[in-house]
Amino acid sequence: MPEEERGGLAEELEEVVVREENPPKTVKIGSTLAPEHKAMLQKVLRNYNDVFAWSYGKMPSIPPNLAAHQLKVDPTFKPVKQKRSGNPGFPHEEEPIVQTDNNIPVLGEEWPPSACIWTLFVDGASNQHGCGAGIMLIDPEGVETSHCIRFEFRATNNETEYEALLAGLTVAQELGAQFLAIKSDSQLIVKQVAGSYQAKGDNMSAYLEKVQQAIKAFQMIKIKQIPRGANHRADVLTKITTGGGQNPPRESGCSFKPVKDLGWIEVEKEEIDRKEEEEEEEEEEEEEEDEEEEIEKKKRRSK
Repeated sequence: MPEEERGGLAEELEEVVVREENPPKTVKIGSTLAPEHKAMLQKVLRNYNDVFAWSYGKMPSIPPNLAAHQLKVDPTFKPVKQKRSGNPGFPHEEEPIVQTDNNIPVLGEEWPPSACIWTLFVDGASNQHGCGAGIMLIDPEGVETSHCIRFEFRATNNETEYEALLAGLTVAQELGAQFLAIKSDSQLIVKQVAGSYQAKGDNMSAYLEKVQQAIKAFQMIKIKQIPRGANHRADVLTKITTGGGQNPPRESGCSFKPVKDLGWIEVEKEEIDRKEEEEEEEEEEEEEEDEEEEIEKKKRRSK
């Protein structure tokens, strides 16, 4: 046989039905056959379709281990219902930023590599010695920038938490961060920023609006509530500012002006105490609502 014939490409095949069933039984024949030859071949195949081995039972030469496998099951074990898993981009302890009319950047599932991510720890506190905030910013290379800021005004704990967050966002923006992972031990602040809780009161609403505006400067934001112990460094910086004495110096030249300095009305200590009591009651109510919601979800799943 000439070399060019032996090395030629195989012709294309077409599928023809030889037995009308569900599903139909088919074979493949050459597509280049002449129409009359193709019709004759199809007629022969249909007339003798019973000679084809359509099932494994008609193929005794095939070893059983190629056509079947064992499923090893212990009959003494009870079946276990798998728990429903959440969105892989947002584990249950993390709160996604909810997109609003302000077009806030939203964290999607495609979070950038760690080489691009900045991490911001924030904490705020208020006591009889004063109000202050501690922030620690870590760049993608692990270099830390710490700030402790003392506020020359009275504020509640939640207000100082917001001040700390705004200060951290300002510093991160000025240092060029685009992808920012925020960590705070304040459940209320994290959930309000994430959209899980509604901001109540003029002050909280004003702070939340400021944060939403500041977030626009970043390409992606992720905010997460962490235990107080995991926020130790920022907590220590905050305690420095609320321990009495002179205002501590900040460690960088980043400009920052507390929101409350911008025309906010100062209130007396009794008013601060009243606000803190209201905030504590609000947090307790939110936690109770969350617990009731979880109980209802469990009841619905068990039905």
